[in-house]
Amino acid sequence: MIKRKTSAFFQPRIVLALALGLSGAVIGFGAFSNAFAQSKASKGAAPAPAAAAPAGNEQLSPADEQGRFVYLIEFTQPGMLERQQRPAGESFDPNTSEAKAIQAQIMAEQAAQVQAMDSALGRSVSPSHYYLATHSGIAARLTPAEADRVRGLEGVKSVERERVYQLDTFRGPEFIGAGSIWNGSASPTGIGTRGQGIVVGVLDTGIVQTHPSFANDASCGHGQSGAPNKLISALDCSSATGPGGLCNGPNPNDTNGHGSHTASTAAGNLVGPGAVPAPNPGLGPISGVAPCANIRAYKVCPTNCPGADIQAGMNSILLHGDVKVMNFSISGGNNPWNDNDRRKLDLVDANVLVAASAGNTSATIPTTVGNVAHLGPWVMTVAASTRDGDFSGRVSAVGGPPATQNITASRGSDSPVGNPL
Repeated sequence: MIKRKTSAFFQPRIVLALALGLSGAVIGFGAFSNAFAQSKASKGAAPAPAAAAPAGNEQLSPADEQGRFVYLIEFTQPGMLERQQRPAGESFDPNTSEAKAIQAQIMAEQAAQVQAMDSALGRSVSPSHYYLATHSGIAARLTPAEADRVRGLEGVKSVERERVYQLDTFRGPEFIGAGSIWNGSASPTGIGTRGQGIVVGVLDTGIVQTHPSFANDASCGHGQSGAPNKLISALDCSSATGPGGLCNGPNPNDTNGHGSHTASTAAGNLVGPGAVPAPNPGLGPISGVAPCANIRAYKVCPTNCPGADIQAGMNSILLHGDVKVMNFSISGGNNPWNDNDRRKLDLVDANVLVAASAGNTSATIPTTVGNVAHLGPWVMTVAASTRDGDFSGRVSAVGGPPATQNITASRGSDSPVGNPL
């Protein structure tokens, strides 16, 4: 068991992680009020066991027009995290000379493995993703027959079809008591924090980079005297063929709103009525729970959330080396030893606290009882809290139009409040 210093690991990350989990636990797409105004070791060994069937609302990704599916291929050689010598519980540092040498060695090993696959299949495999940190592997499109052939190659540990995951979905900081963390009254040391020095990695739909929630805030020191910008980076993980396996897709921007919502709820700036865009009238200033924290955004959900992109995002977090908390408001983790959540254990081993949402109800999951997501004990699984406000409206109607006709509603009514409709 890895022992950690409480002060180093849980303060202030434990509070921030709670906020991250809360931000995506049961909130739907339209609730973005903060930033949108809301194993075989060698040839001939026994075949690896088949992957477990997708759970809950997970599914396998479809084939392309050539009948090829995305497969996640893991090699027997370990990744950077396992090869680097470091004391238990110490953060992974990808920038040491040792780490750079290991990275170069893994890249050479992977090139040889891909060349062997090309020879066996009689065509170029052209991986879409390279994984070097949590493990050594690639993602590539294969036919089922080709996948069987790759399983028999020396140095291949496992070959699994890609799973596709789904997104989970104004006074939040005040309601959960974040103010007592900011002013230090709830801290054992009496020292307050607004997230200074903490980098939050958000795996989601991307981020709106120009929104004031993610601009540099002088009161937090963002971008000053050598300090990093509020938004340190935004990457698109639809491909990961960049240096050392970094995500390098073409479009990290958020066209959905979910990723910007989760990022701003956790670490968005204090945004007042003078901002453009400004908070809705009557809501007052908005703020993330850790408004001075920095953000790295990883777009792993262009529409749904392919497993290859998610693994690339987690590897990129380790390659960046400065993320202390990862938010994952996405489904999964129902079989944590065999799905994507196993990789989250690697991040925890590298001293990254992982906060994940407990999940949503849906047509296929009508109740939360027995359906909590992210069951691995290494993940901080967080459910939503009851809001302290609500939205309401009243309509006055007399008679009614014929069936199947549109109803025109005017704002306001002369009917006394409380009269039955």
